[in-house]
Amino acid sequence: MKLGITAIVAAAIFICPLYDKSGQDARACGQRARYEMNAGRLREALALYRKALQQADASGVDDLRLRYLNNIAACELRLFRFKDAQKTLIEARRIGFETNNIEMIAAVDGNLATLSLQTSDFSTAEMYARESVDVYSKAFMPEQRMRALTILADVLSLRGVTQEAETNYRTAIATGWSSCCLPWRSS
Repeated sequence: MKLGITAIVAAAIFICPLYDKSGQDARACGQRARYEMNAGRLREALALYRKALQQADASGVDDLRLRYLNNIAACELRLFRFKDAQKTLIEARRIGFETNNIEMIAAVDGNLATLSLQTSDFSTAEMYARESVDVYSKAFMPEQRMRALTILADVLSLRGVTQEAETNYRTAIATGWSSCCLPWRSS
């Protein structure tokens, strides 16, 4: 039986996938995973994010590795796999520290705070929320800071620290207001 060159190349790619070193394969897979996640197909999204992570690992692009670990954890959370999500986020946090990616550490801290809040571990939730607020405040990232302040306020409210919770809610609102209206103030 004679096989054409196209069939041979297609078979080789199927059997031995080639990963580029630029991370484009991982990005393409990650985009498909995001589509699946937005469509509510969480198991499919999780499998695709894991494949994207594998491709990001092969390409050595740390930012992609961190992003996909964070997205894997998001899928795990939505599938109520709290222990898996926590393990994944802690791995992302470790890589964030190794690569000195402060913004990703803050994002992961926010997600760990939310996870801890959902599992009623309020002291851990408060710790991660405060760390996230601190980083976003120093990095001048108002939208992310607003989210972190809201998570912290939620935690404090549930712990009965209402005065500080209210202060954080007000600060989050002020942060959001100033960040959305900042460009208009110059006119």
